[in-house]
Amino acid sequence: MADERRECFLLVWHRQLDQWIQPGGHADGDPDLLAVAAREVEEETGLTPSPVDGRVFDLDIHTIPAAATVPAHRHCRALPLRRRSRQAPRAQG
Repeated sequence: MADERRECFLLVWHRQLDQWIQPGGHADGDPDLLAVAAREVEEETGLTPSPVDGRVFDLDIHTIPAAATVPAHRHCRALPLRRRSRQAPRAQG
């Protein structure tokens, strides 16, 4: 997600990977990846983005390390560009 001038991009801290990444999640069978991306941004940040267009802006392929019950695996994340004004985010809760 970017601001309207595409100067600032939103990242979230991923505790398991110990790094900053783009908001996102699993499509869980939903073929509408634009809707999935919007839902994940809202769930993870509380922000409601506006789509810029229907194209993929970034393709991120990264390795997820093994956990207690899940072996190491690769995630492929296709990110559409979405925008949000620089206004302060709305309060949570």
